[in-house]
Order: sequence, then structure tokens, then C-alpha cells
Amino acid sequence: MLVLEHSLRLKDHSVWDRVAIRELSDVLRRLDFHPPAMIHENFRSESSVTTKLKGLMQTVGEIESNKLDYDFAPGSGHLDRKVILEFAGDYVRLKSYTDFWRRYGAVPESVFQDTRGVGQPLDLEEGRRLLKEHYKRERKPRIVREKLQSTLEREGQLLCEVCGFNFNTAYGKLGEGFAECHHLQPLGELPDDEGVTTTLDDLAVVCSNCHRMLHRGPMMLSVEGLRLIVETQAAILDQEDEFGADGEE
Repeated sequence: MLVLEHSLRLKDHSVWDRVAIRELSDVLRRLDFHPPAMIHENFRSESSVTTKLKGLMQTVGEIESNKLDYDFAPGSGHLDRKVILEFAGDYVRLKSYTDFWRRYGAVPESVFQDTRGVGQPLDLEEGRRLLKEHYKRERKPRIVREKLQSTLEREGQLLCEVCGFNFNTAYGKLGEGFAECHHLQPLGELPDDEGVTTTLDDLAVVCSNCHRMLHRGPMMLSVEGLRLIVETQAAILDQEDEFGADGEE
């Protein structure tokens, strides 16, 4: 996502500016979700970032010229293509995520936690009002029950829309019919009119962990954005396993 934002922001020949490439390399190396075993001298180096940028821009061009099927199969470049299809046409949303990572990517967890244990540091009164209104819409028992029942009737199960977790599968009878609901509208876009009706389409079915992650940090993530983070982290862990296996050999 950071490399895509770099290419969309600079667009012209300045994409290849050495200072800009160095800055991007530094940001990528600072991100705190890389396993320590992967951080070596050439990890996310200027050279590797340049190679990644070339490949990504080629993929963007192929997608735009319809040389790549939108229903691509998992494999090489799978996550890159998902990111491109999700964000290439929505630079404002893409930049909101990359700005967050540029600012907080290497900051300890304590920075994001408030006294209530919710990872949403809202110091301003306006922020408190919006968060209170957001939670109120998520906690209306009737609409939550209707959302879960509707999803259960349509899908036959309640899967987290971010990570696919199923409470029934994990906990058996105890978890049957259980999940949480997350209001999709960003906090800053909530209307002042408290009488505005929340519909089933305004809610997403999520597990408890993903629900907390959606609210973590100074901005609310989208379901799609968090799903990409989960998939990216899974890919990183796969790389760590491969790295460990190579090291054992």
C-alpha cells in the first residue's frame, strides 16, 4: 500500500527520485509488524523498493489495459493486485492508511491505548461525541439481532467479514449464533441527527478481535482495509516460516 501510494502521489519521473525512494525504504523498514528475523541489511533496501515499484507499476498498467483478469488466482503478486484493485481508484482512502503507518508504524502499543482499554485515543470533545454515537449504533440490540439472523439465514453461518473466524466452529454450542456487529460509517461522517436509522447494510459481522482492531488508532479502519492487513500479515508470517526453515538447513 505504501509503494502504491508513492507511485500515485508522485506519478511522473519523480517516482524514481533517489531521495523519495530512500524515504520510502526507511518507512518500510520502520514498520513494526515485520518479524525481527527478517530485518537484515538488504531488507526493504532502496534497490528492493525500486524493484517492487517497477513490478507494481507494471501490474497497474496491465490491469488498466485489461491484460489481467480481475478474478485473479492466488499466487505471485496476489496481494499486490488486491491492493491495486481496492485502492488505485480511491487515493484519498489509500492515503489515510499510509499516513497512519508513516506516523505510527513503529510506535509502541501503549500510544494507542486509553484508560478504557479501547485503542481509540479520542482527546477532543468532538471525538468523544462521535465515538459515543458510533458505539450506540453498534449496540442497538434489535438491529444487531436482525443483522445476525439475516446473515445466518442467507449464509448458513456467521463468519467474521475480516478474518473468517467462526464462533460456532471454535466454541461449539456455546458460540452458536454469536458474533459482533461493526458500524461501517466512519466516525467523522456520522450525521448529527441522532434519529437517523441504521440499516442492516450499515453493519458488518465481525469477531471480537477484529472489532477492536477496526477501532484501534487515531482513525477507524474499513473492513476491507483491515482484511488486507490480516492477509498481508499472514503472508509475512509465511515468509518468516520459510526464512526459519532455510536457516535450519
